[in-house]
Amino acid sequence: MRFRSRREAGRLLGEKLLEYELKNPIVFGIPRGGVIVADEVSKVLNCPLDVIVSSKIPHPMNSEYAIGAISEEGVVSIREEVSLDRDILENRRKLLKKKIEKFRGGKSLPSLKGKTAIVVDDGLATGETMLVSIIALRKKEPDKIVCAVPVSSIDAKERIEKEVDIFVSLLIPEIFFAVGQFYEDFSEVKDEEVIEILNKRGVK
Repeated sequence: MRFRSRREAGRLLGEKLLEYELKNPIVFGIPRGGVIVADEVSKVLNCPLDVIVSSKIPHPMNSEYAIGAISEEGVVSIREEVSLDRDILENRRKLLKKKIEKFRGGKSLPSLKGKTAIVVDDGLATGETMLVSIIALRKKEPDKIVCAVPVSSIDAKERIEKEVDIFVSLLIPEIFFAVGQFYEDFSEVKDEEVIEILNKRGVK
């Protein structure tokens, strides 16, 4: 199965989540592609949309390979034992601050007491950014945390499902190379598109 687009995937994911009858849900999209999916999920669930900002930490010797991620609330997760230059981590923190300013006007995450936080991305490969996003949202004390994605690798599922109350993935293929292989249209999402969605939904 392949999704035609992130929006189609979001609608299908939202319809699946309706089955859980979640109380007081708030959908948090992980920029950039995750916000497109989350926008559709929140429309199906008829609930608020927000954004949870994170940044991957690149390997010192190979910038294309992520060794961890950093998110809001000072959350840092390093997947491997590597000698990480402090400058790299500090640069990631500065980048994260800029992203929060760009996508949420610099505002902090809201209190989630009495709420169900649904964390949405367009797919999980390693689960790095999803993990730090979950940890950050947990600090806001939601009643439940749900991870919801259209597609996940088996490794990411096993890693993430023990961190949340509910794990939902429409596809969990045995053969997984990249999230994009499960979309007909997986074109790059621009910051401007994310900002436009968030502005329309009153996030900024």
